Amino acid sequence: MTSTGSVSFKLIVPLMFILFGAVVSFLTVFYFLSNDMTMNKSQQRARELSEIVASSIERSATQLSIFGIVNSLGSYEDIEEIFLLNVSHEKIITANKHQYQNRYIKEIELVTLKERLLESVSTDKNVFKVLSPGVFSYSYQFSLVSKNRKSINKVVLHLVLNSRVIDKSLNPFFNYLLLLILVLLAFTAVLFFIMVRRVVVSPLNSIIGVMAQGQDRSRALATLHHSNDEIGVLANQYNRLMSALNSQQEKLILEKEKSEHSAKVKSEFLATMTHEIRTPLNGIIGMSELLNASVLNEQQSHYANTIQTSGNQLLSIINDVLDFSKIESGKMELNLTCYDLIQAINSSLSLFEIQCQIKGIDLSFEHNVKSDELFVEADDVRLRQVLVNLLSNAIKFTAHGKVQVSLSVINESNQFIEFELSVKDSGIGISNDQVAILFDEFTQADSSTTRDFGGTGLGLAICKKICEKMGGKISAHGEVGEGSTFKVNLTLEKKQPHLADVNDGIEKQWQQSRYCSQDIKARILLVEDTDINLEIATVILEEAGFHVEPAINGQQAYEKFLKSEFDVILMDCLMPVMDGYEATREIRKSNAYNANSLPIIALTASALQETKDKCLDAGMNDFLSKPFDSAHVIKKIKFWLLKSEVS
Repeated sequence: MTSTGSVSFKLIVPLMFILFGAVVSFLTVFYFLSNDMTMNKSQQRARELSEIVASSIERSATQLSIFGIVNSLGSYEDIEEIFLLNVSHEKIITANKHQYQNRYIKEIELVTLKERLLESVSTDKNVFKVLSPGVFSYSYQFSLVSKNRKSINKVVLHLVLNSRVIDKSLNPFFNYLLLLILVLLAFTAVLFFIMVRRVVVSPLNSIIGVMAQGQDRSRALATLHHSNDEIGVLANQYNRLMSALNSQQEKLILEKEKSEHSAKVKSEFLATMTHEIRTPLNGIIGMSELLNASVLNEQQSHYANTIQTSGNQLLSIINDVLDFSKIESGKMELNLTCYDLIQAINSSLSLFEIQCQIKGIDLSFEHNVKSDELFVEADDVRLRQVLVNLLSNAIKFTAHGKVQVSLSVINESNQFIEFELSVKDSGIGISNDQVAILFDEFTQADSSTTRDFGGTGLGLAICKKICEKMGGKISAHGEVGEGSTFKVNLTLEKKQPHLADVNDGIEKQWQQSRYCSQDIKARILLVEDTDINLEIATVILEEAGFHVEPAINGQQAYEKFLKSEFDVILMDCLMPVMDGYEATREIRKSNAYNANSLPIIALTASALQETKDKCLDAGMNDFLSKPFDSAHVIKKIKFWLLKSEVS
């Protein structure tokens, strides 16, 4: 309940009375009196004038005298138009405007006037209408005897009046009334201003002044207690608030600066380390891949495989760290494509066939899908990443026995499909306590497993984030010594594939392209400043049947572009003299006929989203990160060559 000493009572009650009296007075006087009185007076005058004129016309002996009556009435100050109309002939007998005398109504050029007069002769009643603010029309029906006294003609007297005469009579009244209201409002406004200033403004100004001093001096100051109302309470609360805020302000500023600096350092560190680690790693994996493709004896092949396996394991760890960083910063985005889910699962399983054969593990896949194809729209790379991580863990923690992958359709409609993808193994198993922390970052089921099996403890945490990003969930259960089961539940949209969405679609199109049918070698401009990476990429591309032209920096690449024709450019980003970003911009700005259509694919050691965005902003068409898979690079080049051929 509001007390009589509160600010609410001091302001609201007087304000309600003042506003109520002002609003009621204003609306009552000006709405009812002004509008109704003007309307009634105008209607009364129109009727009186019409009756007088009609009576005078009925007594007139000649048409000339009728003309005189109409003309004399037209000289009145509030009469704008007057027409005497013959109803049966729809004709103007006379009017105060001589151009309309003895004319048929239908012959009048002014449409609004013609419609108004036709309406007057078509009704049997006297009609009063508002034409516009302050202008009215009145149609008065009466009968007129003909000259030979043998017939009676029905006529209409149509008047158009303004409210000037009536306004002159009412203006003094309204002026006095308006003056009274203005005086009343002025008085109430002054009274209200005095009350507000005394009750509210003056105390608040005092508090504002104290607040300004408190901010300048970084300390709370005591304020005077003007009253026991809300303003007095506000003053007390301000003192308490300032005491608490000032003690925390410097700490918050320091924490903010520290956090911003830490985030910046982290981002710069990840970008630098990504580039520095991936560049030599690309050389290790690439050279081992080329070495494996050459003629080796059994021992040499074993050494090469060991190098390549170790490099891929190191790359997996780097990718886990980068993926976790993307997820934590909220920068991981899904790239939705249409693909065959069953084929994607089979291809993921094929990566582990040799490893399972060596360990003697039975690797199998079963599903209850009605056909051997299931095309859905999802992020193929991320979903494969989840499955590969689960398979890798299952095989790693299973010494013998089996690993079974199952795809079970739970619910299916014409547009969506809900399914459960499970990976079941007969390995060391997990307990219920371990399941509770299994999907936490940097965590494994048992610290001893890190020593026995290795790992960063990020894989399952990343899988959980990816599943949640896709609108699904991941779960696990098992028993120690009896194996474990991991389940992924998702609902995806079903899609009809295009040719390019099918696994071998690009290869089919490539076989039909001019590069195969006409035996033409595509010319690739390879821009790379590291000798090892340049050598690896050159060998891979030449073995794939491409003609390679090398360049060691952006400036050299730009000059070669202007002198020769190329079908695709593979562009490194960080190079001396001129980097890949600047070289791409220069190429796009050049006057060459293919400056904007030539595909430029970034080939960089950075895998961060910021780098990808920077490449696309510079004018590049696509993005490949090192270390790269040779098959993936060839497929990407073929895709852009086919796209350029179609366009």
